[in-house]
Amino acid sequence: MVLIDLYRKFNHNRSLIYNIIGTFAVKGGTMLLSLISMPLYMNYFENNILLGVWFTMHTVLSWILVFDLGIGNGLRNHLTTALAQNDRDNARAYISSAYIMFGAFVAALSLLVLGLSHVVSWNSILNVPEHVIHPADLHRGVNITLVGIIFSFILRLINPVLYALQKSALPNFLAFVGSLLQVAFLYFYTAEKGDLGHNFIILAWVHALSINIPPLIATIGVFWTTLKGYFPSFLFFSKIHARQILTLGLLFFILQILYMIISATNEFFISHFFDPSYVVEYQVYMKLFSIMGSLFTLALVPVWSAITKAFTEKRFQWIFKLYRMLNYAVVVAVIIQFLMLPFLRSIIEFWLKDNAIAVNYYYALCFAVYSCVSIWIAIQSSIVAGLGKLKVQAWLYTFAVIFKIAVIILVAKLGGSWITVVNVSIVALLPYCIAQPFYIKKTLNEMKHV
Repeated sequence: MVLIDLYRKFNHNRSLIYNIIGTFAVKGGTMLLSLISMPLYMNYFENNILLGVWFTMHTVLSWILVFDLGIGNGLRNHLTTALAQNDRDNARAYISSAYIMFGAFVAALSLLVLGLSHVVSWNSILNVPEHVIHPADLHRGVNITLVGIIFSFILRLINPVLYALQKSALPNFLAFVGSLLQVAFLYFYTAEKGDLGHNFIILAWVHALSINIPPLIATIGVFWTTLKGYFPSFLFFSKIHARQILTLGLLFFILQILYMIISATNEFFISHFFDPSYVVEYQVYMKLFSIMGSLFTLALVPVWSAITKAFTEKRFQWIFKLYRMLNYAVVVAVIIQFLMLPFLRSIIEFWLKDNAIAVNYYYALCFAVYSCVSIWIAIQSSIVAGLGKLKVQAWLYTFAVIFKIAVIILVAKLGGSWITVVNVSIVALLPYCIAQPFYIKKTLNEMKHV
């Protein structure tokens, strides 16, 4: 009987388990490529200021990906529900409405951002002297990267479709292939010595192609096989379905903007208020201390859609048990995170060899805490996103953004260190870390007794 019960539990959670295993396998490879790429980037540019500019540029331009009005996340939740109910008509209408609405939005956004790119001084924004890279070369590299990101903007809509299909490992596989293409280029291509501007532009082209080819192939494949007959069409566009996607999506959009300011602006603040070369040091610490967080949050990738599906099917007890299990797992993740500290110097020297940075253990401790905070937030965010209970998160993120920007500007004027950017991010997120779990537990307890 015990074996039968275990089999039933496994069979019931089989899709979630397989997705977690697949995501771990693929994302693990992606993180390995990220570690491999760091010394390759250092060798390619031979200039930490320009390397810092490259990382900062991609961080700044990737902000565009957040401005999707939450359409992707809105599609993810509504399509998951439609597929769980085997509602073919609604599923087709959601897909068509999302793609058409998003395509029109991206077209308008493209005109705006490309127009702005031509009038701004990227050397000033990124705080890079003209003798390091000529403004014309930097401008061209930015525009190439920008066009690449704009194309990927619409192609990335295949990701929420894959999540809704309970194939959460595949978006990570697409990211892995893109990273593999870039690492392969850095490994095999010999950069021209002394021509930093040319090397910058070449790498911009490689990045633009590598982020677009995998999702393009995936989009064709999905709508040719699994969702044949669901290909976006004006015939199935529905104002009602578009409104439903936007109603839910706009709240996701606000949250995306807020969290982007909290978590994806550190490189910009460091580069703008301190010095671009510090971004390289930031990236070294971040890549190492984000490993544990990334590995842990991998398990959360399929959780969002799985919770939405379980909520639709009124399996409230299952959601409660899953959340409790995830909270227990946090303790293990935190312990492992801090166990890395005594071995940090040896790890960095082995990893970067001649390019190794001097280890500041106070900085390392700050990054360890920051990563633990990120792990905790990832759990809470996955649960509330799956349930669609987002208002508390919106208010707490708003506070975090206001606090972070105000304090960083103040500290920069007073002549503080760049590590303040990381520390302020931690403090800004503490109210969320404390308050959100109480709200989730209250919600789940109410559901538990339904």
